[in-house]
Amino acid sequence: MSNILFLLHCFPGVGGIEKVTVTLANRMCKKHSVCIVSQMCINNDHMLKVLDSDIEFHQLPDECNPLSSQNIETLNEIICKKEIGTVIYQDNYSSFAKILGYIRKDKGIALKVIVAEHNAPMCFVNDAINKWKETPVKSFMKLKYSLSIIHQYLRSLCNHVRTYNNSDKYILLSRNFKREFSLLNLFRYEKVDYIGNPLTIDLPSCEFNKRQQLLFCGSLNKRKGVDLLLQIWNRIEMATADWELMIVGEGEERNNMEKYIKAHNLSRVKLCGFHSDMIPFFSESKILLMTSRYEGFGLVLTEAMAYGCVPVAFNSFASVTDIITSDTGMLVKPFDINEYSNKVIGLMENNEKLEYMSERCIKRGREKCTLETIIGRWEQIL
Repeated sequence: MSNILFLLHCFPGVGGIEKVTVTLANRMCKKHSVCIVSQMCINNDHMLKVLDSDIEFHQLPDECNPLSSQNIETLNEIICKKEIGTVIYQDNYSSFAKILGYIRKDKGIALKVIVAEHNAPMCFVNDAINKWKETPVKSFMKLKYSLSIIHQYLRSLCNHVRTYNNSDKYILLSRNFKREFSLLNLFRYEKVDYIGNPLTIDLPSCEFNKRQQLLFCGSLNKRKGVDLLLQIWNRIEMATADWELMIVGEGEERNNMEKYIKAHNLSRVKLCGFHSDMIPFFSESKILLMTSRYEGFGLVLTEAMAYGCVPVAFNSFASVTDIITSDTGMLVKPFDINEYSNKVIGLMENNEKLEYMSERCIKRGREKCTLETIIGRWEQIL
């Protein structure tokens, strides 16, 4: 038995990191003593309700200043009082990660710090590169994004070197991220290991009631490619008669999406808002559209696949090939909206192929990322 502390920038929240933390913590607390400490929180009553009652949750006193003396002292008091043996820091993109350098490893206490990175290491660099590629050559913004690439690389380099130095073990979501991580960590990877994300939803216990329905699930922002999503759907809606698109999520791009839908007279797309329970959408939808410019893992892919919802995604992040194979979905050249829409339309029109891929998705979704498999990997690390 170990005493484990999950350390997050934000908990509870509405993202994949928080969902994965709850799933892992709920399972680990059956064997270990587990607590969660967060610098700030976003209201999510559902997430707290599903958190096991044996797990203590602590929010640090200063939300505004991540590295305040209050926060540092409170964190170390919890570690000491709970006799924590392992700190698992979830992610590496907030300035709050610097607090790992202030954890006191008092003499006589064997404290291990594990960093679990939940995104593609080069995500911000690649985002700047994509913006550079999309900008006309003669535009002043071309120069701006050129400088942004350099800035994001140096920033990511500093973050990764510092966090790696403050860790005893560093977990990536996929072995395919090894190369880009090395480029951000002075080619050091002796502490690195690889663990994917587990399924965070219950597996289905009955047959599905599938409709002529496509699904998008995610935050409504440019990172998730919602601008590309609507351009793709515009082509699909014009080419089909009875399919519809359900968009589940909220974000800063919602108003722009509503304007696009109105301007292009799109009648079979629905903005459904945020839903904590995605099972009804996975159960009814035949195809999942992922249009992300980058992801760490794409948790929604495995969740949808477990419910027979066939994914189509841009081949825009290294771990996507760990999840989607040629018989369980489709990968599209980034960010070719014509190829994407054509592949989706072809799949919609080939019911035999769609049903076959749906069956393969269910099998792979249950084998690839079961909680038992992922917990087994974590127990090896612990």
